Amino acid sequence: MFKKEDLHIAILKYGRDRTENGVLFEDLLNHIKKKGYDVSQERLKIYFAETYESMDLNKRRGSYIDRAKEKSTLTIESTFRLIEYEEFKSANRSSFRATIFAIIAIIISIISTYMSINYSEKQINSDVSIKQNQIDEIKTLKYDDKILGTKLNRIISNQETIIRQNKSFENTALRQIKKANKKIQVTPKSGTPD
Repeated sequence: MFKKEDLHIAILKYGRDRTENGVLFEDLLNHIKKKGYDVSQERLKIYFAETYESMDLNKRRGSYIDRAKEKSTLTIESTFRLIEYEEFKSANRSSFRATIFAIIAIIISIISTYMSINYSEKQINSDVSIKQNQIDEIKTLKYDDKILGTKLNRIISNQETIIRQNKSFENTALRQIKKANKKIQVTPKSGTPD
């Protein structure tokens, strides 16, 4: 459904589009009525007088009733108001797009972290198999039982350390995922662009 813009903005845009030739009050009135705005003719004359000025420099100081009969153009102040409004709308749309991209990036980050944790856990929990030829090669090696025992104990100790570190990393990652999920669930209080 099309959202009708503010009456003041419609008046400003109509004048901007006809800067070269000027605007008659009657033309503005017909345009506003055609757009479906419900405003009295007297009120529109006041808006016209505040927003437009006569193209004839000698007739700019007359009453708003007299100026309604002259070809007029937007005042400089009104032109700048319209420019500011359009810049605001553009910035609002850009901000909305940036927010969407940031949310998508956070979701991708959460998914990749989750997949990494699952993959690491799968590797940790997978069985290790040693082929018979590897066992035979180990048996044929000459070794000292004391050195081998020391090295095996060191390897076991290192593996236990790695397992503890992985579990610590997994807990930290899960906390970060929960924290990110809470941030995503919070909805922004600022409005979204049209």
